[in-house]
Amino acid sequence: MVGSARGGAALAAAIAADTLEAVLGCARVHRVVVVTGETAAAEAAGRAGATVVAEQRPGAGLSAALDDALAAEIVSSHPGGVAVLLGDLPALRPADLAAGLDAARTALADGAVMAVIPDAEGRGSVLLAADRAGDLDPAFGPDSLAAHALRGARVLDLDLPRLRRDVDTPGELMAALTLGCGARTRAVLAAGPGYAGRVQATVHRFDPTSGAGSVLTDDGTVLPFTAEAFAGSGLRLLRIGQRLTVTVSGLGAQALVTGLRLGTVGQVPEHPARP
Repeated sequence: MVGSARGGAALAAAIAADTLEAVLGCARVHRVVVVTGETAAAEAAGRAGATVVAEQRPGAGLSAALDDALAAEIVSSHPGGVAVLLGDLPALRPADLAAGLDAARTALADGAVMAVIPDAEGRGSVLLAADRAGDLDPAFGPDSLAAHALRGARVLDLDLPRLRRDVDTPGELMAALTLGCGARTRAVLAAGPGYAGRVQATVHRFDPTSGAGSVLTDDGTVLPFTAEAFAGSGLRLLRIGQRLTVTVSGLGAQALVTGLRLGTVGQVPEHPARP
């Protein structure tokens, strides 16, 4: 089962589609059930070959969506092993998923009630498996790995970086791109601004109370910066139109200014690099 991806709408849809393609291409997977409350996502998943279960409470979160899936007859009556896989794994390949499912099956055969595969940071969970749907006791959310372990899941610390690289932040998206994202994710990012390193910009907006604001790059793109980025710059104040050199992390809709300096520092590319 593939949960909903997070992020900008177009990028989230592309990440989910790349994840689904990898799942459908995995020889260990016999049936794929996608849980979604979005019409476009449901239609795309159906065309790809998945069975779609509609969320009964769209927007209620991942836990509610999983409850809907586990209650569906097509899942609850399934006689074999069942796994929950999150839908924000753009670098996933069928072979990675097969290796993860094989490891989970071994753990379950060895007596584990559930098996869980951590995310790359070792705090979240990307896959949760059990012999039967009724044995699944999901606890996805912040620090879900510890929650799943407390519920009896055996933690499988596998060397499968493409399976374990979920995407919630610009930095994680960059890491996924390094591993090699699917074609749809790459296409969405290529259609938007793709920055690498430092670019020139002017101050577009600045809130002196919070320290947050945004810059306008020389190619006309508005990018936000956080209070933390401003505090780390050592600057005391910014004025609209002030020239800066900014460090940008992330790509496309996930691009974010993480560093600020006055004026031009070193050689800055005339055009931002694209993925």
